[in-house]
Amino acid sequence: ALRAAGIGRRIAAAAGGYLAQLGLLVMLWWMVGARALGTGAPSVRSGWIVVVAALVAARLISAWTAGRVAIDGGAVLRNRLLHGILALDSELTRATGVGQLMGRVVDTEAIESLALGGGLAAAVGIFELATGIAILALGIAGRGHLALVAAWGALALVLCLQVQRALERWSAQRLTLTHDLVERMVGQRTVVAQEAPELHHRDEDRVLATYAEAGRALDRAVVRLTVIVPRGWLIAAVAILASDLPGIAAHPGAFAASLGGILFIYSALRKLAQAFPSLGAAVI
Repeated sequence: ALRAAGIGRRIAAAAGGYLAQLGLLVMLWWMVGARALGTGAPSVRSGWIVVVAALVAARLISAWTAGRVAIDGGAVLRNRLLHGILALDSELTRATGVGQLMGRVVDTEAIESLALGGGLAAAVGIFELATGIAILALGIAGRGHLALVAAWGALALVLCLQVQRALERWSAQRLTLTHDLVERMVGQRTVVAQEAPELHHRDEDRVLATYAEAGRALDRAVVRLTVIVPRGWLIAAVAILASDLPGIAAHPGAFAASLGGILFIYSALRKLAQAFPSLGAAVI
């Protein structure tokens, strides 16, 4: 079904657009550096306008293609879910409960948010991370920066695990709310006839309070991930770079390589940190 909808071609086109953006960005940096040093030919000095226009076009094409992947992939997913629901055994449906089945179907929106929320951007972030590490190895403080990459990767892994655990608890609470709501709607007459009015919303308030607390815990974990990982890396890496001021004057090329590698890894960590909640939701 995915092949028939052309999902594979669109994913390849979106990935190609992101890689084109990366290549154009490197070219743009090279042109800016050549112009700053006055070493570029006049055609190179004026060609940056063309590169900027091409970069904007590549971003538009890749973003539009990624959006089409999300829309068409979501349509295929819902079509398959509909076929699966109609083919379910009636006894299994009774045992599972209409509310739980409906909650699962609603939760499949996470697959669409994966593409819209940065699934392809996360893949590009991994490529940028590898590129940045290779550039840092050629820089002025290669050993220190590589050791920082390893330590920061361990810290990012711990924060990602915290986000995933909080996301699992929050998702479980959301599915429970959906199930309770549908069951109460189905059995509304029974509830009105058999339950005292003052008890109608007692359980609802308790469940909603638990859900709100799980949401706050998830928000705190996501903020820690998206702020500490990229920005903390930038501060720590620049501090290591500034600790070797004599080497900066003696090796300007290695200094430029270190600075470029720091910015590459910062961009990669920012993409990965922002995309991880969508990835975790898709896994769930």
